[in-house]
Amino acid sequence: MSLRHRLKARLIRLLVPLAKALRIAERLDMEERMSILSGRFTSLGTGGHLDPTIYVSDPRSVSIGNNVFIGSTTYIVSGGGLQIHDNVHISRRVTIYCSDHKFRGSEALPFGPSRAWKPVVIEKNVWIGMNVCILPGVTIGEGAIVGMGAVIAKDVPSFAIVGQNAYRVLGERDRQAYAEAESRSHYGGPNGRVLPPSEVAAFKPTGRKRRPRMCFVVTTGRSGSTSFARIFENQREVSARHEPRHPMIKLSRDYAHGQISYPELVRELEAMFLDGSVYDPGLLRIESDQKYFNVIPALAEIFPDAKFVWLIRSAESVLSSIVGRAWYADERHPVFSKVPRYWHDFRVQGDRVPDGPGARWDGMTQFEKCCWYWAYVNRTIERDLRLLPDSCRFTLRLETMDGQVQELLEFLDLPRLGVVPKCSNQAFYAKHGREKWSSEELAAYDRWCSPLMDKYYGRAV
Repeated sequence: MSLRHRLKARLIRLLVPLAKALRIAERLDMEERMSILSGRFTSLGTGGHLDPTIYVSDPRSVSIGNNVFIGSTTYIVSGGGLQIHDNVHISRRVTIYCSDHKFRGSEALPFGPSRAWKPVVIEKNVWIGMNVCILPGVTIGEGAIVGMGAVIAKDVPSFAIVGQNAYRVLGERDRQAYAEAESRSHYGGPNGRVLPPSEVAAFKPTGRKRRPRMCFVVTTGRSGSTSFARIFENQREVSARHEPRHPMIKLSRDYAHGQISYPELVRELEAMFLDGSVYDPGLLRIESDQKYFNVIPALAEIFPDAKFVWLIRSAESVLSSIVGRAWYADERHPVFSKVPRYWHDFRVQGDRVPDGPGARWDGMTQFEKCCWYWAYVNRTIERDLRLLPDSCRFTLRLETMDGQVQELLEFLDLPRLGVVPKCSNQAFYAKHGREKWSSEELAAYDRWCSPLMDKYYGRAV
């Protein structure tokens, strides 16, 4: 062997361990990323496998049931909402889109920055082959099989076996055999083995099978709801999440604007909470989200024993934050582009709600619109909570939260808290404090906010 070949062989022997070490380190880093990602899903069942190479644009829009397998390099744009029910197998290189660009308007070419949200639902016991592309707004029915390479642009019926574009129904599964396997909880696991009864028994139940104990924190936003969730996130008796259901951003707005009826709202929420989410048995589930402010009656109908915490923060403090964060602003605001576009697109508009400012809305400044919003949300919360029994509602002021903790624990029937974390979700922008307000802004504050501030606080805060 020549000297050149001997040197090459020696170099390879030296590099192989290094390459292996780099691959192991990369895998460990990906697994750590996957562990962090999993903790941000709306819900995540047991007994499944999510490959660490998958991409999920927004985990807070994704609910995953038990015994779900998602293969490598799966790509999920999840903003509109994705529900994956129990016992679903998603193979490698699958693409799922839950939103689409708006390209028919005149915002920009080739398409505008806004996106249309269209949730995707994959019902239980579905098998999806490699390289499948699932388009926005699709529901894949229970027990369906989607063959490799198919582009799914419309709903797939339950039990159908579909092929490539545009898919055609190839046949139907044996319903009797299917029902027998379902009745025996006879599920195949990620490694091709049939799961033993002990593993099936450990599955987290969906809300439909077993209603969890729920506590909803309702607020205006920028009122400490992130900190509230963090207080409880490390408590053994609690599963606490802040804004875990991204599709609520649009659903809440659509209901406020009268685009969907109350029965439609209840159906959407039932699908989201009862069919599309699994829960840790025995734990109190706390969800804090500003977008729950106008769906309290529907949540109380779905969860009759649920408790509601009204988290209030003074109007002055909220306005200081939301004006600086570009609520109701346009592209000229210095931080407009730093806030995800969907927050701008799905903001409640005062001229679209009952008893709003009506035609005056377009002539109102950003500051006055924010004043209106603070008053509108708190009035709505106050009105709807009044319909619930005292045992189901609790009012918590952010400014006096520390002094109300013990009373809050008694309301939630929880033991003493452990270590309480510091407040989080600090502002990344310059606030618009009272010292910066113009005479017109002071007048807008007095018009919309002062009466409620006198009522809630009894004095200026």
